[in-house]
Amino acid sequence: MTQQVQRAAKDPATRRKLTEAVSQFRGKGGRGGAPR
Repeated sequence: MTQQVQRAAKDPATRRKLTEAVSQFRGKGGRGGAPR
């Protein structure tokens, strides 16, 4: 994780976007849902 992402993760809206992106990315790997 870059510092920029860590800083953005403090913002709820940005964090939700990141979580959704990761969910879609991991969902294609066979495991759906948020990482945490």
